[in-house]
Amino acid sequence: MKLFHRVAKVAAMAIVGVTTTSVGMVHAAPPSNDNWNNPTVVAVNTGYVANTSQATTSTQEKNLYLPPSCGNVVVKGVWYSFTPTSTVYATVQAQGAFQAFVAQVSGTPTTGLHVAACGQTKVDVVLQAGQNYRFLVYGSSSLPPSSGVAIFQVKSQAPPPLMIANMPTVSAAVGGSALFSGTVFCTTTDPAGVSSFTLEASAFESTPAGMAAGGVTISLGTTLCNGQWMPWQVIVPSNSVPFVSGGTAQVQFIFQACNATANFCTHKLASGVIPLT
Repeated sequence: MKLFHRVAKVAAMAIVGVTTTSVGMVHAAPPSNDNWNNPTVVAVNTGYVANTSQATTSTQEKNLYLPPSCGNVVVKGVWYSFTPTSTVYATVQAQGAFQAFVAQVSGTPTTGLHVAACGQTKVDVVLQAGQNYRFLVYGSSSLPPSSGVAIFQVKSQAPPPLMIANMPTVSAAVGGSALFSGTVFCTTTDPAGVSSFTLEASAFESTPAGMAAGGVTISLGTTLCNGQWMPWQVIVPSNSVPFVSGGTAQVQFIFQACNATANFCTHKLASGVIPLT
């Protein structure tokens, strides 16, 4: 009888930290930072274990618009939160045993989540003092294994010769057109400066009937690479994309800055999503 109680006690200890979904089936619990509303709060230049093996994929994560270079669709994401006390030029990275992607995500599940920047294993961003940032580490079915363990880190860097960062926001569709706006940051330590700085916006509409595309390109000028946040605004007109009631407009932004003397450009990719009513 004593042996039975000892075995039962060991068995009970062994299942601590797992959840059961039905009789005879035992599954490991999702990580504590599985959802947007419960991210792991991180400090700069500190590594954190990102284990997506048991993570789930929420509806909000599935609906995030991602370019092909960022995996297209989120698979098993975990969340991190960072609030810098001073402006940080950062490489946000997740390096490990699987093909991890990193996305800076703006908005909330209530107002809508939007990818501000993303990349495979890492993304370079400028983070403003006092502002809270959310980052998603996830996998992609197109690059297996789509889950596993990586080390997540917000790593501060010296200002690069040329860097662009952006924070796109979205407003409601007005009169068949979609208004997108935000601020863009550009800095350069190259004495040659920047010869061109443009924003290209390509609009895509996702409806049950399929995809439609159109686009506009606007110039942000040639002297904005001065270390200041500058506002921008793009109106995607109704004749550019045949918006349909009930669809979703997905707009991809490409910010590009080119060196004045060398044949060198850098760009930053972002996207915005807006429901059409």
